Amino acid sequence: MPGSFRGFVPGMDATGRQYDLSVVVLSFAHVGGTYATKVRKDTSEKPFDWDGVRRCLLHLTQEVGLQVVGCMFEHFTGRDRNGSKVEVPRDIKNMCVSIQETPRLITQNQKTADDEMTIKCAYRRNCRFFI
Repeated sequence: MPGSFRGFVPGMDATGRQYDLSVVVLSFAHVGGTYATKVRKDTSEKPFDWDGVRRCLLHLTQEVGLQVVGCMFEHFTGRDRNGSKVEVPRDIKNMCVSIQETPRLITQNQKTADDEMTIKCAYRRNCRFFI
């Protein structure tokens, strides 16, 4: 095939699995943290805002038409619109196909366990992910 390289098949990964471009795996911690830092100008030690996750989900599901799988640490709490810390708000749960929770570990690699879960979930589904 002209212009291709050995083993490359458009729309498939190296193992021959077709990409699922209708699904995206989303790291709630990164989206909510970035929103809190950049939009809300939160300078606390662990900035997070559920509204950032909510806005991202609304865009991905309603405007782009994707199915979203959320990834986060189990029993994670973050600030929501009323300022109180809550676990995953119901409207956010309802916008997701599923939410995968990463167990909290007491190790040096704890900080990246949710990133690893996000990548593994995307690999299993052969879809895109946002970290």
